[in-house]
Amino acid sequence: MKDRSLPNTVKFIKEYQETLNNLDSDTTLGHMFNVRASDLYQKYKDWAIKNTEKVATNTKFGMDIKSYTNKMMKRDGTYYVFNKKE
Repeated sequence: MKDRSLPNTVKFIKEYQETLNNLDSDTTLGHMFNVRASDLYQKYKDWAIKNTEKVATNTKFGMDIKSYTNKMMKRDGTYYVFNKKE
């Protein structure tokens, strides 16, 4: 019941993290996985459309997921850093 009331952005990020946790260590570079912020938002939009969910703005998406991941700024853009759970 509690999960049903979560914003769809959080539902997506939890599902995405679960997918990462199921990947092998070679794919995730050990215990961490970085994804470009724009790529993650695109994956979210695709997921939302596929699941007939309302698509949140990029800003809302970033604010909703900030407690589930860390942001890292690089010269070539912004990345989200996920820690793989054992």
